[in-house]
Amino acid sequence: MSNIAVGSKGKVNANKVNVRKDAGTRYDRVYYAQSGDIVVVQARKTGTDGNLWYKITNETHYTTSVGYIRNDFVDAYTGGSDGGSGTTSNINVGDTVITILPAVNFRSTPGGTSLFQVSTGTTMAVTAITTSGGYTWYKGVLSGKTGYLRGDCIEKYTGGSSGGGTGSGSSDDFTDNVTTNPTVTTHYTFYAANAVAYAKAHSSNVNTDASDNKVPDPKRNTSFREGATGACANFVHQCLLAGGARMFDGWCYKLTGVPSSWDSASWTYTNKGRRRLLEKKWIERIPNTSVKAGDIIYSYYSDYASRNMNTPFNHVTIAITDYDSSTQGCNVCGHTLNQNNKFKKLSDTGIPCTYCYRVKTSLGGDGTEKAIDLTNGNSHAI
Repeated sequence: MSNIAVGSKGKVNANKVNVRKDAGTRYDRVYYAQSGDIVVVQARKTGTDGNLWYKITNETHYTTSVGYIRNDFVDAYTGGSDGGSGTTSNINVGDTVITILPAVNFRSTPGGTSLFQVSTGTTMAVTAITTSGGYTWYKGVLSGKTGYLRGDCIEKYTGGSSGGGTGSGSSDDFTDNVTTNPTVTTHYTFYAANAVAYAKAHSSNVNTDASDNKVPDPKRNTSFREGATGACANFVHQCLLAGGARMFDGWCYKLTGVPSSWDSASWTYTNKGRRRLLEKKWIERIPNTSVKAGDIIYSYYSDYASRNMNTPFNHVTIAITDYDSSTQGCNVCGHTLNQNNKFKKLSDTGIPCTYCYRVKTSLGGDGTEKAIDLTNGNSHAI
């Protein structure tokens, strides 16, 4: 059994280990930790079962939840490649990282004063790596200033999209034009009703806590790291998986069983995700008035440049009812602006207007795509 000091790291030594709300087996599970997860011990406590428990944060899956794990499921960790499924465990000095959340603080020191905030998609060369306050921090230079980005806000940048070149695969292509001809050797069936059921089950209308702080959706699937902002595409993509879509290289989240070599850069982005699905020929644009439950709805800002946005496709939700001509809209579920069965007006004009897409019933694939078990807290490739 391990004896890890507060502030030190440990490595989970078994799969599907319960991380609980307090120290003892009688307490509810917060999530499952997986073999290879790197955790930071925040406190030690003798549990109701007489065993030593560690209060931990999980660096590998970047969950915002803090919980307790029994000490016999954690070994002391001294560094090096952990082989887990985290997105920053393979980052070294000299690598380039990319921010995966909006409004990320670039700090003067680890956990120190914010020099300024950077947007999603900002890249930085790593000059040093350190740990502080239970997080890994990456040092570099942005806008002529030296500072640090926190590990749960970034991932390793591999450059460009998996589509190749700068044609229709480019993330700044805001059209529906597709010139790719993906290989198709098999087909998967998409069930819109299953996507809708997942959307309803994993969304709420809770947006703030008792102190009026913005919070992630409390009904989210904790296998997918979500912050209080920048979570809309992540959520909608999960809904598509529930409907029968499968992850592929270029459109995936690094869950257990998903190849580590696959490009996951598009998963949390509205337009990048839209482009990957168009290139796969899994979605097609439809009129607003044709929307049915299970369709995807993007908020489109034609004046995005003057708003300092990276893309006109600023937000995405999933329809859970059909278009109603009397109200000129439908009900949706979504994250970031946490919504469950909320009305959304659909319009071809104005700012923002709406761009709507339908997932095809038959999805062509090359057989390498990965089906996902969406068990809350333990989602993984099948």
